[in-house]
Amino acid sequence: MTAMNQLGNPRDTPPSNSIIGRGIRPGNNLTLNLPKGIVTVSLDHLGDWTITIGLPAGTDKTSRLTTALTNLGFFHAAESEGVAYMLWTSAFEEHSDARELAERVLFKALKTIQDPTVSTYIS
Repeated sequence: MTAMNQLGNPRDTPPSNSIIGRGIRPGNNLTLNLPKGIVTVSLDHLGDWTITIGLPAGTDKTSRLTTALTNLGFFHAAESEGVAYMLWTSAFEEHSDARELAERVLFKALKTIQDPTVSTYIS
């Protein structure tokens, strides 16, 4: 029998080799401070995962990163104090395992941020 969350949906079970880790519970988040930006992964009480990426605003490189992240399903959420924020949420996706999907998106986003060439197409 599958464990259910408070809403009666199947509970996310993290894989053993999880990028996000088993420590994130509803209402918690994980923040990664990278040389090229800040990445925050959070899990809300409804079971939706959100990935927020803060990048320096107004540079050519940020423009290329924004395009690449948009191709991964991120959207430009806000800009404040010289930081452009890109957002992705599992709430907009239909997937049987939201944690797995969030991990895949996070992995691709981290790979994109660290890629010095930043192609506009991610395979």
